[in-house]
Formats: sequence, structure tokens, C-alpha cells
Amino acid sequence: MRAMRVVVTDAIEPRPGAAVDVLATYDSSRSAAVAGDNATVVVADGVTVLGTDRRGGSGAGRAGATGVTLLVDPDQATALADAQANGVVTLALVPPEDAAHP
Repeated sequence: MRAMRVVVTDAIEPRPGAAVDVLATYDSSRSAAVAGDNATVVVADGVTVLGTDRRGGSGAGRAGATGVTLLVDPDQATALADAQANGVVTLALVPPEDAAHP
């Protein structure tokens, strides 16, 4: 398992211990290669939040950004890195019974 920090804007700020799905939305030119006709994909599901911070960064689109540190497996870490570099990352709270258990 790995601890990985992602930055999200205008998103929920989940509490440590909560479970979230991480979704990535790619632009239309990339989405065909990633997910067929669906421009939004789940890149990590039911992962645990380790912590949050307000050091989201600066620049265009970073107002209100939140850093969220997640507990993920190596494959999810790779998918999250790609999502951060090439898409827009969004979080969705998950009910506790749907959380992944490492």
C-alpha cells in the first residue's frame, strides 16, 4: 500500500478515515483512448483518506484547492498520477460498507 496525495478543487473535504472513490475526467481527445465514450472514469474506488490539507497550490483553477492524502495500492497510485497530470480529479464519498480494506 502507498500513501498518495492528490489535489482537488471545489470538492468535499473528507475526514481522515473516510472512504472515497476518486474519479478522473479527461478531455474529449483523450477520453476515447481511456474509457471509450465515457470521459469520466473511476481510478480508485473505496480508498481510505489519511488526511487533508489546504496546500493545494496556486495558479489557474487552484482557488479553493484541497490536498487529500489517500491509502492506495501501486496500480491505483499509477492511475492517480495519470489523472492528476492529464485530467480533472473529483472525490465521491463512499458508504463505510463499500470501503476497500487493505
